Amino acid sequence: AYALGVDQHAAGNTQADARIGNHSSETIDVSAVANVSGGEFSSGHADATATGIYQTAESDSGEASAEVDNSGTINVSAVSSAESEDDSAMAHAYAYGIDQYVDGETEATGRIVNSSSNSINVSASAYADAFDGIAEAGAFTTAIDQDVDSDGVARGEIVNTGSRWRRHS
Repeated sequence: AYALGVDQHAAGNTQADARIGNHSSETIDVSAVANVSGGEFSSGHADATATGIYQTAESDSGEASAEVDNSGTINVSAVSSAESEDDSAMAHAYAYGIDQYVDGETEATGRIVNSSSNSINVSASAYADAFDGIAEAGAFTTAIDQDVDSDGVARGEIVNTGSRWRRHS
């Protein structure tokens, strides 16, 4: 299962710019749930990924910039469960509040501002049960993830003047 609240991509040959604003009265609620049950002689594998805001800006030969301005609330939840009677069971859950990727050949600039008096709430849980086999479960959370890449100049900035970030796994 895969769920996105806001998904923005900007791509250009010489320039790419992307801007997202989530303002104080706005709430982004995103959840992904994956459940699987394998029967006799079969395995079960469940993955759930949820992202509040996903933003990319990519330029092949020039500059790329991206900015997320959040003064609202972001709630993200990912839940997965897998069961198997005789074989393996794997369950993975991934939750991201804000995920930003910027790639510019000559210059890349990424900026994330969280000024929310509310919060970015991110939670993930995973459960696996293999009655006669191997069980694996993993839950992963990230409130804010930023990746800025360039062969020239790369600048990344995260500013938090808001109240809090919460991660639960």
